[in-house]
Amino acid sequence: MKCSDNSQQADEPHVAGVLDLEVGDVEILFQVAHQLANYDEARLAALGCPAADLEKLIDGLRVLRHRVGDSSKVRVFVIERLLCEEGAGGSGSIGAEVMENDAITLRTELPIAAAKFPELMQFVISSIGPRELFLRTGFHLEELKSLMAKFEGRLSR
Repeated sequence: MKCSDNSQQADEPHVAGVLDLEVGDVEILFQVAHQLANYDEARLAALGCPAADLEKLIDGLRVLRHRVGDSSKVRVFVIERLLCEEGAGGSGSIGAEVMENDAITLRTELPIAAAKFPELMQFVISSIGPRELFLRTGFHLEELKSLMAKFEGRLSR
């Protein structure tokens, strides 16, 4: 990523929040993000998830989903950056690492909208209800609420 002052990214970006997830949590996030594509762009933008960010989010989660394999952890973190050409307003991005035996096997960036997962999950839940949620995603309401609790206070922006 190239920054607006033509410099390269800092080697040690400021990490504003970290969240360690189970591999199964990535599938839940992917399924919920995939459901968001069914909603009006203006409604999603009002939630802090513009359509372009949603596309990047789904693509990034798809990569994570396919690469986690037998890994035990996925670490998600918010990175504060200089104003850059890419990202949500150039204000930051979400990083994700797949960890295997304490070694990073994949590092990727997701749009800053990923920090809004609890709000986005709540939006989907309230829009379609628990039964439809299960039919569309394969996950029960309790599983989403448990995942939302993991995010509490960890990746807020």
